[in-house]
Amino acid sequence: MIKQTFIAIGIVGAAGNWVGAAHAADSVFHDKPASAQSLPADNLPPFGMLDEHGKLVPTPPIPAGGLHRGAGSPPESSARGPSLSQSLEGARAAIEACSGAGFRVGATVIDSAGEARAMLTADGSDGSHVFVAMRKALTALKFKMASSRANEVVPKDPALLAKVTPNMFVEGGALPIVVAHEVVGAIGVSGAGGAPIGHQDELCAAAGLRKIESLRPAARASEVDAVAEPLETPPRGEAPVARKGVALFGALGACGLAVVAFLLGRAATTETRATASPPPSRAPMAVAPSADPPPVPAPVAPPATANPVAPALTARSQLVLLGDGTVVSVDGVPRGGCPARLTLEPGPHSVVFSFPPTGESKGESLTLRGGERATLHADFTGATPTIRTQAR
Repeated sequence: MIKQTFIAIGIVGAAGNWVGAAHAADSVFHDKPASAQSLPADNLPPFGMLDEHGKLVPTPPIPAGGLHRGAGSPPESSARGPSLSQSLEGARAAIEACSGAGFRVGATVIDSAGEARAMLTADGSDGSHVFVAMRKALTALKFKMASSRANEVVPKDPALLAKVTPNMFVEGGALPIVVAHEVVGAIGVSGAGGAPIGHQDELCAAAGLRKIESLRPAARASEVDAVAEPLETPPRGEAPVARKGVALFGALGACGLAVVAFLLGRAATTETRATASPPPSRAPMAVAPSADPPPVPAPVAPPATANPVAPALTARSQLVLLGDGTVVSVDGVPRGGCPARLTLEPGPHSVVFSFPPTGESKGESLTLRGGERATLHADFTGATPTIRTQAR
C-alpha cells in the first residue's frame, strides 16, 4: 500500500500527454514563500495564519472571482512536465522498486517550473521524505543531470556552485525527465539507506523514470520515422542503391527474355516443317525451283547458364537510434541528435551515444543482416549508462 500524499497542480492532462510551457501564475493574494529555503509553490497565505503577535490574520474582502478561478477558467499553470497520470505512475513505480528492496521511501515528480506534480509516501515511511526528494529533484532539474552527478561536479566548479539555490539538496536520488532534448521535469526519491548517500534512492528513481517514459504518447514512434531523413544518405561516399536504374535494367531484361522465347518458338516451328515426311507419291514429280531464298536457320539460344545474370541486390539494414538528450555517431561519423533512423549496409557497425549534459558516452557494436531492422535505446538516467538492443 502507498499513502498518496500527491499534489496535482497546473493542467491535468490525459494519460501520456505533456503539458504547457510557462511558469505557474501568481495568486491574486500574492502569497509568498516563508524563506528562500521554501520549496517552489509552497507559499504562505497572507491571512488565516498566526502573525508575529500570535493572532490570526483576518480574512480580507474576497474578490468577485473568489479565491480561485471559476470552473472553465484558463489553467493556472502551463509549465511543461509529465501529466498527472504519468507522475503518479512514475512515483508509484519508484516506491515499489524500493519496497521490493526493503526500503520505505517517498517519491516526488516535478515539472519544468520545479513545482510538484505528484508526491507519494510509502506506508510506514517518514512523511518528510517527499520533501527531501523534491529538493533532490530541483537539483536534477537545474543542472540537467542526475543529482548524484551534480554532487560530484558542482563543488568543483564555481560557475555551477553559483547556480545552487537554498531549497536544493545536492545529493544522489533524482533524475531529469527529458523529452525531445529538453528537460521538462525530474523525479526524486528519498528514504533508502546505504552508501554512498542517495545511491539506492537513484536506482529507484530510475525505475520511476522508465515507467514515465513507457507512458509517453505512441506518436513518438512516428517522430522517429520522420526525423533525420537526410541521414539515410550513406556516409563516406557510399553510393546509394539506384532504384530507377534497377527498374530499367529489369524492364530491359524482361524484353530480352520475350525476344528469346519468340525466336525459340520460331525455330521449333521451322524444324518441324523441315523434318515432316512428304505425302506418298507413285511417281517423282519435278519441283520448280522456288523463288524464295532458302530458310535461314533460327539462332539457337545458348544454355541458360550462359545468360548474363544481374548481380543480386542485398537488402540494406535499418537502424533506429533512441535516447533523450543524446547525440550519436556511427562508425566514427557524427549523426546528430536522437531519435534518428539510418539506412546502413549489412555488416558490423560501431555506435557511440553521448550525453552532453554530463559528458558521458556509451558505445555498442552490432552486426546487421540484410533487411534487418534494429533499435538501440541509450539511457543515461541511471547510475551508469546503458544501451538496450532490439532486433526485428
